[in-house]
Amino acid sequence: MHRHVLPSRRPSDVLEHVTQRGILYTITVGFYDDGRPGEVFIDAGKAGTDTQVVARDAAILMSLLLQYGCPVETIRHAISREEDGRPQGPVGAILDMMEAGPC
Repeated sequence: MHRHVLPSRRPSDVLEHVTQRGILYTITVGFYDDGRPGEVFIDAGKAGTDTQVVARDAAILMSLLLQYGCPVETIRHAISREEDGRPQGPVGAILDMMEAGPC
C-alpha cells in the first residue's frame, strides 16, 4: 500500500456545521483533482479541550485512511451508530455527508 499524496493546491469545501450531542463541529474536506475526498479537518471550538483534541485526531485518522485508499463506505460502516442507524458521533455524521454526494 502506498499513500496517495494530495496536490499542493487542492479544492476544499467547508461542510455545513455538524452538531452532535450538543457540540458544534466545523468540517473542512480537501479533495483530489478527481473529486475524491482526501483530507478532513474538524474544528470543535475552544483549542485544547478534550473534545477539540479528539476531533482533530479523528480527522487525522480519517485523512490517512482516505489517502491510503480506504473507501468512505468502509469507514462509515466501522463507525459507532445508534440502533436506528444514525451516527453516534461527528465522524459518522461527516462520513454520511461524504457518502451522500458531493460535499
